[in-house]
Amino acid sequence: MSNPFRIGVSEKNQDAYWDVLNRGFEDAAQRLGVVIDIRAPHTEDGTAQLRQIGELLADGVDALAVVASDTDLLSPTIARTVAMGVPVVCFDLDAPNSKRFAHVGTLDYPDLGRAAATALASVLPPSSEVLVQVGSRHAHGALGKAEGFRSEIERLGHHVAEVTFDAHNDQEAEEQAAEALSRNPNIAGLFGVYGYHPGAQARASRHLPTGRRPRIVGFDLLPATLAGLEDGTIHASIWLQEYYFGYLTTALLHNMLKLGVAETALLCGFTVEEPARNRLTIEPILVTRDELDRLRPRLRQLGVIT
Repeated sequence: MSNPFRIGVSEKNQDAYWDVLNRGFEDAAQRLGVVIDIRAPHTEDGTAQLRQIGELLADGVDALAVVASDTDLLSPTIARTVAMGVPVVCFDLDAPNSKRFAHVGTLDYPDLGRAAATALASVLPPSSEVLVQVGSRHAHGALGKAEGFRSEIERLGHHVAEVTFDAHNDQEAEEQAAEALSRNPNIAGLFGVYGYHPGAQARASRHLPTGRRPRIVGFDLLPATLAGLEDGTIHASIWLQEYYFGYLTTALLHNMLKLGVAETALLCGFTVEEPARNRLTIEPILVTRDELDRLRPRLRQLGVIT
């Protein structure tokens, strides 16, 4: 009996966001009979991620799944890995010009930001002021979401009063939100690009009188966000269905190893000649309190809630 395929996974950090996504990797690996090796630096660090990719390749993985947090840094290594005959799929964050076989993820980052702006604008008074919080000054996903949000919220007649950066620090995000709300009582909406932002913003605004609390829209369904949706302090959060990033990335790489790269491309409607075009897009879901009730059985099945 042959040894199982080994798939190395390189993520950008060890944030709680990856917990459910990794469950997708593990569930697919169990069902397909492959071995998954997931590695990530504690905090976002492209150099450390690059070193861990080298360790995975030295350990002899058969295929590689990569979150391309720094495309300039990681793309050459991805291209060399593909040239060595090791299939690569990017997930969550893409490096489309790196020769990776495909990307598994969701909408383009500016489109995600625009979707959040539309949801927030629907519950704001006319000509409202909005605080935007960003966890990174260089991550292309975060900056793309913020850019899309700003352009759309302003198109819809609102104004971005302030943009803050918290270096991916939950406590810093909460303190910045609280300080901004104290300094500017006209802020009626809060938006942040990372999964911890809605929870941090809810904590920052809970001391305000109910009538003065800003409306909050963000991303992901971390425990603090679920609690805020339940008690009404968070209006909505965009769930990326990240479980399927891990699940379908595993399935793609397994098929490439088992069936062949060209055959998997045919199966998925992809092209070997222009891999930058190969994208498996999972539609996000806008989750409000009412939608949360409807989704609860599915969220429990995927391990998003217990």
